[in-house]
Amino acid sequence: MIKPSIKPKFLASVMVDVSGSMAGEKLNMARTQLVFYNELFSKISSEFGFIRYANNIFSDNMVELKGYDQDYESPQRYDWEDGTRSTIKARLMQSLHTQGGTNMLPAIQKAAKDLSEETFEYPDYASAFYFIGDGQDTAGNAQRIKEFLRLSEGEHGFGNHMLSAIMLGDESQRKELADIFGDEHTTVAPDFETLIEQSMQKFDEDITDYLKDKTTIM
Repeated sequence: MIKPSIKPKFLASVMVDVSGSMAGEKLNMARTQLVFYNELFSKISSEFGFIRYANNIFSDNMVELKGYDQDYESPQRYDWEDGTRSTIKARLMQSLHTQGGTNMLPAIQKAAKDLSEETFEYPDYASAFYFIGDGQDTAGNAQRIKEFLRLSEGEHGFGNHMLSAIMLGDESQRKELADIFGDEHTTVAPDFETLIEQSMQKFDEDITDYLKDKTTIM
């Protein structure tokens, strides 16, 4: 039983691959998955706990879709570095189109750095990084990414964040992701309904890990 005074406190960074290899059904899935996470986190934050989260996309470069301090549900139109002005929901829909290569390492490094900075400001929050993509790095950095993810030291490595790589696909795509992120961190399903179910299970596991030392048996 969760103590009445305890509510889940959670930091999440969601990164979506929008490189050329994600064209077609992969991008449609990624867009739906990103909306799902935003709706889920927004609902949990308003009703059950405290969640701060960010959305980013990448191909050759990383682009911010939502910052930790911005509100997904807000009608406010934010000013963006590219000169556009829009709500979070509109930016999410307008920005997800495929182009360019898959330069994964700097995008993951930047997302991990931002997430680590959030954990410094909110040390009692659990933190997790969710990667949505097909696992193909065209910049030749696969080995360096694996080494970076294994470093728990926040300044030069990934940090002590929970990790999950997600994709709609088959065994070949699972292997692509697992080769970089590890089998234990990889979720690939043949249909979207199953993928959502498995993603929810992973999120529940992340929250359960956070609450382990914050619960009591009644």
